[in-house]
Amino acid sequence: MTYCYEPLASDVASVRLVTLDPPGTSQQLHLHLENHRLEPSTIYTALSYEWGPPEPSQEVVVDGATFIVRRNLWICLNELQHTGRATKPIFIDAICIDQSNIPERNSQVQLMSDIYRGAKEVLVWLGPAAGQSDVLFDICNADDTLWTTEPNSIAGHDFVGINTFELADSLDEPLSRSYWSRLWIIQEMYFAQSSVFCCGSRRMTLPTLRRLCDAAIPIWGRHDVRITERWDFGAFEHLRTVVHMQSKRAPAGSHDLYLQVLRLRHCKCSEIKDKVYGLLGMHLDWLPADERLSVLKVEYEAPVELLWARVTASMTPHVDIAAALEMLDMFQIAVRDLETLTLNDGESEYRAEVEHTMFRVELLDIGTTTETGRAGGASEDAMLDDEDEAHICTLSGLSEDVSQFARERPQEWQSLQRCVCIVPSKLRKGTAMHWIAGTHLVISPEYQARIGGELAMGVLADTSQELGVQLSHATLDGMASLDQNDVEWLTAEFSTSSCTSWLHVSWRSLLVILSCSSRDRPETLEYMALASSRGSSPANPEESNS
Repeated sequence: MTYCYEPLASDVASVRLVTLDPPGTSQQLHLHLENHRLEPSTIYTALSYEWGPPEPSQEVVVDGATFIVRRNLWICLNELQHTGRATKPIFIDAICIDQSNIPERNSQVQLMSDIYRGAKEVLVWLGPAAGQSDVLFDICNADDTLWTTEPNSIAGHDFVGINTFELADSLDEPLSRSYWSRLWIIQEMYFAQSSVFCCGSRRMTLPTLRRLCDAAIPIWGRHDVRITERWDFGAFEHLRTVVHMQSKRAPAGSHDLYLQVLRLRHCKCSEIKDKVYGLLGMHLDWLPADERLSVLKVEYEAPVELLWARVTASMTPHVDIAAALEMLDMFQIAVRDLETLTLNDGESEYRAEVEHTMFRVELLDIGTTTETGRAGGASEDAMLDDEDEAHICTLSGLSEDVSQFARERPQEWQSLQRCVCIVPSKLRKGTAMHWIAGTHLVISPEYQARIGGELAMGVLADTSQELGVQLSHATLDGMASLDQNDVEWLTAEFSTSSCTSWLHVSWRSLLVILSCSSRDRPETLEYMALASSRGSSPANPEESNS
């Protein structure tokens, strides 16, 4: 008989908790599952662990019924049962949440920060003992006087009276486990009141692990160990960050969800939407109380494109095009796939949401146009029709704010020093031009620059070679589909930044801008970026992909 879940209460925050039977004669694990209100009087432990691959799996018995768990969890439960350390009910997400019930998953994941904050202890399962993990844990737990602070020691930590050769050799295996690369553990450790780390039958407290991480590099250094050859230093620094999370002090700007999503994009999770959902709890914790109602809701049934749109809409104070494109890569979405949200009738509720969302795009004043001329060098079939022929212009009168931008972001400034290829026709001298930040697109907000009812838009490009002109035309052709009824100019409030105005655009117009800036068109964007960084054009577009 397969286990059947009892529904959780819908009118109050509730969780299920697992209790383990004492060791018996049966070879199978026997568990009990009960519903509990999530309130301060509920005493329980929460488990933090790596799910691992679905196979091999093992059977356990939950309230007399068969239940399948993954092997890493099965090993953990056996260890807890045989050592008698599971003295309190335990929250284990793979068992306590009906993973086949999407509405329940949504509500439980939304509660995850409260669940781990409410646990009296978070039990971190690193996996079974391996290598010299037992040696490491035994050394670190041998004596509380093991650690001392010495002003002249590296990282402020040293060891007293132990064999540090043995300790250095034992560090690698437990501190390089894949558990540390998982995204969900960051939130679980952040909210833990108390954490205990288990590796096989050994345990270590969080303060001890913190000291060990801080002292690891000097331990290796003293014994001439080449850290870069035996250790993923980036992963180790991530581990150190994780074990110090309980400081509860978010760095400046970390309340912006998209910044955290991008910063932790390389952390692993089996469900790509968890790249966002796994950080929502911390995001909520860092927000002022009056902003918490606007936090994203967990919806696993919604398309990933909608989740991208919601995170993009949360960017403050504007949509950072470069960050939006980076998130597309992270979510494995092509720009053209975003259009399914507005074209698929089966997703009308999502379509309505994005179609009514307006986005602010940052504009930077990059000066005024000088004398212009017709863009030459393109082959006949690459040129636009005569009535839409392209013209080029250079810029002058660069503002102080832009000069500051050039100092702070020199690589991007290099690309701004290219000629500007303008369409649909020749602009008058002195027209103010703005750069759509994070793209290779320029645009003029001035009324007199609107020729024939069209916006004056252009592309930053290297027009010294035929290929540069061809690529500019390809981008300009894409920009022609921008719906000008969906575009509104907003004057920026006075500030010290170089932003002078905002482009208020609809979802469809945002897609056009992204399409002309994205890696879906590497022959345009990557070519231009490479040409800017090298100061010259590659011989052919394929070189830009290397």
